[in-house]
Amino acid sequence: MTDKVSVSLTRLSIAAANEFSSALNAVEDWLQEIRYPGIILSKLDKSGLFQNLPNPALDLLDSIIGEPSWRDSLDLRNCLNAITKKSPDLDKDTRYQRLKKYAY
Repeated sequence: MTDKVSVSLTRLSIAAANEFSSALNAVEDWLQEIRYPGIILSKLDKSGLFQNLPNPALDLLDSIIGEPSWRDSLDLRNCLNAITKKSPDLDKDTRYQRLKKYAY
């Protein structure tokens, strides 16, 4: 699968809004790391999904963020801050800890 397909499936999940969890469950096995996720992270941050569904949003981030080959960590930092603002206990989650290394 290509990076382009993963981006499209991620956008589809975000667009599902209130059905985000169901959409993510349907496509999660198809997701792979996105080389330049800046636009996706910005869309996620603006979507409000982190406030409403922090755990599934963290699942999505964990699926699409790999070793950083990009430089814009501000969007990732904003996403992670929104997650822990809604669910502070997720800051101990191994997915969160892995992503935090790339955001700061």
